[in-house]
Amino acid sequence: YRVAYEGIFNSLNLYWKCYGGLPALITSPYLHSALVITLTICWPAWWSSGGPWFDISCSILPNLLGFTLAGYAILMSLGSDKFIRIISGNFGDNKVSPFMEANGTFVHFIIIQVLALLLGLIGKMADIKQGLLALVGVFFLVYSIMLGVAAGLAILNIAEWRELFLDVEAEKSPDKPPPEVKL
Repeated sequence: YRVAYEGIFNSLNLYWKCYGGLPALITSPYLHSALVITLTICWPAWWSSGGPWFDISCSILPNLLGFTLAGYAILMSLGSDKFIRIISGNFGDNKVSPFMEANGTFVHFIIIQVLALLLGLIGKMADIKQGLLALVGVFFLVYSIMLGVAAGLAILNIAEWRELFLDVEAEKSPDKPPPEVKL
């Protein structure tokens, strides 16, 4: 069992490093926005017993998780091997590459969604409509929605890097036009 758990902990350590660790979490505008929205706009969902917050989590999060995995597939397909090599690798001073940073963003998005879904399921099974678990569950739900913006921006950043890469490649061979993209 030790080897299995060691692999999980190694993967979690890699994710945490790629995400940026505690400094990235504490300074995240998505975390701050989720906290403000949870405490101000969404307080009826966790303060009073009026609304079953867990039903919202259990209905929204599976679809959001599917969207995330599709976005992650798009991220992984944006580029040739040469492009991926350029944005990957060692960037000095023990910094993670832009490629691994984008991967860390998506893994963070996935982990927070899974935690939010688990909290929703626990809340639903235990019929906890208010209190601390409800507060934490609503916060994770809102945070996972806010992280959708972060994941979308990660894809946009990689797309911009890909465009710059194609521009540089086109400059190297001026008589060869860039590949045509059909929508």
